[in-house]
Amino acid sequence: MDDSHKFGHLWVVALGGSNVVWGFVMVVSSVLIYVSLAVMWSLWRRIHAANGALVTDGPYARVRHPQYVALVVLVAGFLLQWPTILTVLMAPVLIRTYVRLARREERELAERFDGEYRAYAERVPAFIPRLEGA
Repeated sequence: MDDSHKFGHLWVVALGGSNVVWGFVMVVSSVLIYVSLAVMWSLWRRIHAANGALVTDGPYARVRHPQYVALVVLVAGFLLQWPTILTVLMAPVLIRTYVRLARREERELAERFDGEYRAYAERVPAFIPRLEGA
């Protein structure tokens, strides 16, 4: 088997280059990518099914922007699977852009749903869920 592809991978080389490391990196990154895509699809369907109503249940009861959290997990999966100079440089730009988009969406939702959204935003964190009992 030709190992040239494997030894072009930053994480595999940094962690010793074994086939076990290579396999682990590929499995973990693939799981992150596919799970995040499935979660984003599920969340999109939930929003679409709400027909313009404010969605505050399910994952939206834990964080206000679970779709963007899933997007960050997707970016992490791709960075783990195939880190390049460009992806390492662009990941923070992409994440910052989506955080700004989330903030803009929050302003729009606050206007549209007024007190209902403000109460929701006070009770539910934007991106990182609170630990139970905290």
